[in-house]
Amino acid sequence: MGLSSIILLLEKSPLLYHAYVFMTIFLWTRIVQNFEFLKAVWREIANMPFKYILNLLTSSVVALLVLEFLVCTHLLTHQSF
Repeated sequence: MGLSSIILLLEKSPLLYHAYVFMTIFLWTRIVQNFEFLKAVWREIANMPFKYILNLLTSSVVALLVLEFLVCTHLLTHQSF
């Protein structure tokens, strides 16, 4: 977390970026530390029929593509030269 703070400070990022990065690191650390939860999720996914797993993967890919599109269009429209 310290390294990300230094990188954000060197890039002169807004305070909101710092808050977003720290909250993301904190939440993912909490999720990964909860190994029992991850095992339970894996067990549920493994017991699902293939059709539902395919729908879940498809929805995840579409959501990721939409997110990337929104980020790219934001970066292209708000560039300062």
